Amino acid sequence: MKKQYLSAFALALFASTTFAQTNPVRTVAEVAVPTENTTGKDVFIVLGNNLAARINTNGGRITGQAAGSPVRIVTVNATDHVYKIYDVKSGKWFANKGGATAPKADNQVTLSDTPSEWYIYNNNNGSDATLLDIAPKVDGAAITDGTIASWNFFAGYAAGKHVGYWDANDGNSVWRLYDPKALVKSSVEALAAANPSAATDANNAIDAASDEAGYAAALKTFRQALDGHQVRFANTGRGAKNYLTLSTAFTAGATETVNAEDVFVLKYHADNDNFSLQHAVTGRNLANVPGRDQAVPSTTSDAARYDLQSNDKNNTISLRNVSINADKNYLHLAGDKVNVVRWEAGSGDADNASTWTIENADDIDDSALLSAAMQRLILIPTPSDLGEKLGERTMTDEVDELVEKSENNESLTLQEYQQLLSAHADNRFYELNMPGKGLFFKIKSNDGSRYVTATGATDGAWQLKTTTDAADEGTIFGYDGSHLVSLSTGRAMYLTDGSKAKLADYNETNFGTVEFGATPDNKYGVFVKQGTRTATMYLWQNASKPGVDGLGGKNTGDVLTHLQLEEVESVPVHLNTAGLATFTPAHDMVVPDGVEIYVASQYDTAHQRINLTQLEGKVIPADTPVLLYGHASTTIQLTYSDEEDGAPTISVNAFRGSFTPSAVPAGQEGRVLKEGEFVKVVPDFVRGMRAFVSAAPSAGTRTALAFPGVTAVESVKTASEAEAPIYDLSGRRVTKPVAGQIYVQNGKKFLQR
Repeated sequence: MKKQYLSAFALALFASTTFAQTNPVRTVAEVAVPTENTTGKDVFIVLGNNLAARINTNGGRITGQAAGSPVRIVTVNATDHVYKIYDVKSGKWFANKGGATAPKADNQVTLSDTPSEWYIYNNNNGSDATLLDIAPKVDGAAITDGTIASWNFFAGYAAGKHVGYWDANDGNSVWRLYDPKALVKSSVEALAAANPSAATDANNAIDAASDEAGYAAALKTFRQALDGHQVRFANTGRGAKNYLTLSTAFTAGATETVNAEDVFVLKYHADNDNFSLQHAVTGRNLANVPGRDQAVPSTTSDAARYDLQSNDKNNTISLRNVSINADKNYLHLAGDKVNVVRWEAGSGDADNASTWTIENADDIDDSALLSAAMQRLILIPTPSDLGEKLGERTMTDEVDELVEKSENNESLTLQEYQQLLSAHADNRFYELNMPGKGLFFKIKSNDGSRYVTATGATDGAWQLKTTTDAADEGTIFGYDGSHLVSLSTGRAMYLTDGSKAKLADYNETNFGTVEFGATPDNKYGVFVKQGTRTATMYLWQNASKPGVDGLGGKNTGDVLTHLQLEEVESVPVHLNTAGLATFTPAHDMVVPDGVEIYVASQYDTAHQRINLTQLEGKVIPADTPVLLYGHASTTIQLTYSDEEDGAPTISVNAFRGSFTPSAVPAGQEGRVLKEGEFVKVVPDFVRGMRAFVSAAPSAGTRTALAFPGVTAVESVKTASEAEAPIYDLSGRRVTKPVAGQIYVQNGKKFLQR
């Protein structure tokens, strides 16, 4: 079983080009110590053909990890190339699991309190002394034999892969020893352009240190000194020099143009010795890498952290997203030279698309960044769906405040421009208009072909249906801020068992609450909640499934839950044969000309009459049950009142009622409008949006309406006579006398004034 064999020529070429700057590679003779207690020469064991493939001993397992574990090479017999390997982290020794036979197999190296002896010698007797084989010293093994069982990453390096044994001449059996001091210096040199003076101080501190802890402390101090510095990240892996930037879609991209848009600010985080990478113009940070071949997004959060990882070659780095535990989590210039995606670590070679270099950009001042931010904002297109109605969008409060400031000729700061840009990037610039209290609308399917309707529903818990009839009055629903009520039935929406939205029976007062949300395509999610249950309204778009369905929870994953709301500009109210109707709006509503508005100044139970008071003007105040009077058997249209209309203040009103169905108070009886009078309610529940009166039970079943302004020609002798029915001169009973006309009451004529 051959394993990615590297030819002698390829190995030699690799050795000659690997470390063009600081060479962190050491020979065995340079790092071998007499005892495990000798410090200052700790090294990493690294696979020769993959500089990021390091031996790690976390948890006592000998595996590959980019982090690596430092070891000490302890001399047993240098002449015969025999050594022991000491693990600095655990204080244990590398040991041969395979015994005297050392079989060619995976997972053959472990840690133990008892050391094994190892051959560490030049790979295939090549010319590069830093290319090594590591093999167990067992009986009969000859280090000149290329088939000797040597350390090997089976089938190539991968994070977490065990170290086994295979032929010494295999490409995955070639190893190097890395000097930590040189590694640290390589990291400083790769990042030196970001802060040259700090790099000089760091190198001096490294030279003065005596061990790995000192090197690490110097490096951390240097990395901390990079905080707030502006840099550019350059990549030549696709030919021309490209710079990391944020695209117009606010994802990681690349451009050959050198300007303020290429500048990033390094934000150091001491908690994990890493950085967030903030785009200087937009103020947004690179987020975690997504799925492969997807451009890396940006965010206002700094939770996504990146390590500026030295490639130990050509003063280059790899940009590793350390906030996710995944392989191939490095920034990589895609083949389109436009997007930056996730892939493997950079090799350090100029033609590698995961290889980056840092350039200093501290010369880019705030005025240049401000100008670039302004230009970005100017280029954002204005959407076509702006407006105040349902289905349209308006600016959010956060944006509106800043736009108003700009329109008042007040200069915006860079931070304020960044706030506007992030609002756009995160879909917070505009917001879908949500139904307000008292609004009436229709609920439509995703494609607009079908409407939710109460028409055709059955008694009891009415199952809502759909229709294509846009003129169907059953499609109109009103919203009081919490509940959805059918205009045609006065019933409120609720959930039954399961997830289907229905209309509650009249005797049901435990209504479901309804909430609305915006879907990514700027349509509506309609969420019906009942106790601890929530369902999302779901409308099929064909006649074969006319019922209103639902999905459990707030679930808008299916586009059939992305619904349209069609605003109703006027609300129809039907006047009966006496020209009367009751109504209780949740919003101030305006009546048309020729319609009068009354409240009940008194419910006189003794004389079975309701004394009425006419409201001045044409506005029904919100949440006020009223009686409307106009032409008999007509339909009037109520419209929404704006603030200028001025709804009257009601001090006394004996009418009851609400936008949702109402229960008659316990121990009382209720009466509702029927033709020209009020009659007893059986059972004791009243539909939503209607008015009623209630009082202690009485013998009579009918209650007359007493309109103001009736004056008798002859005196009325008793109060009871005054409440008698009124007739015209033809003998027809009259509910609302007309001024200037003569009528009969208790056999006596009177003039209506």
